[in-house]
Amino acid sequence: MKLLFLVGAEGAGHHLFRSILHSHFQQPWFSFEQSWHKCLTDQWTAETSAECAMNTSSMRECVSRFVEKSGYKEVTHLYENASFPFNHPRNSIRRPDLLEFDQQFNNDFDIRYLIIMRNPISMTNSALKRKFTVNPHLQCRIVEDNLLFIAAQMQAIGDEKYRVIHFEDFLSRPTEYVEALSSWWWLDQSLLRNDLKNIRKPTQISEIPKETTTILSDFFSTQRNFQWDGFFRRNPLIR
Repeated sequence: MKLLFLVGAEGAGHHLFRSILHSHFQQPWFSFEQSWHKCLTDQWTAETSAECAMNTSSMRECVSRFVEKSGYKEVTHLYENASFPFNHPRNSIRRPDLLEFDQQFNNDFDIRYLIIMRNPISMTNSALKRKFTVNPHLQCRIVEDNLLFIAAQMQAIGDEKYRVIHFEDFLSRPTEYVEALSSWWWLDQSLLRNDLKNIRKPTQISEIPKETTTILSDFFSTQRNFQWDGFFRRNPLIR
């Protein structure tokens, strides 16, 4: 069974992928956020993780129960896209633990991670627009912390398990990505190509209020971005 994980800091493009995978979500062989999803987020949530941690196989058992149900025998693809962070209240540690995830599922599933990266100014503004936090300085720190966290954990997991896609590059030439994306994630090219029509134009940096832009651009300086740029430019989906 294929286990696909879209990995990205909040605001990186999770909703973009929901749009272009819409037809896949309708297929009996493709499962998105069924009963196993809550088991994962409960395991990764600070307030409940202590209870879940007492049974380190809880995530694996929950997914296995889902897979074993007679009504889901057709399922060949499980899709996970919990963002970094997820749910409320927003904080930097309410996020997936990729090392734990990979250790629990590596022997039973064919796992492939797709890391989505976007200009951190746009990521931060996206979260602010949705009022996940109202403090731009705090949201900058949350984005920074999660970019560093993703880079560190994925490097420990290994290059062969992931590919990187850049939000802006994909939007500028989506049709060029269809073959690479369908190959990496074993997707149906015709369904994927059809759903490209669902892509909506995102907010441009030039459209962000000037006061907010100043705060975000001052924080995400060239020097600060250097902390993760090397990792996110390595191992691209299109080589």
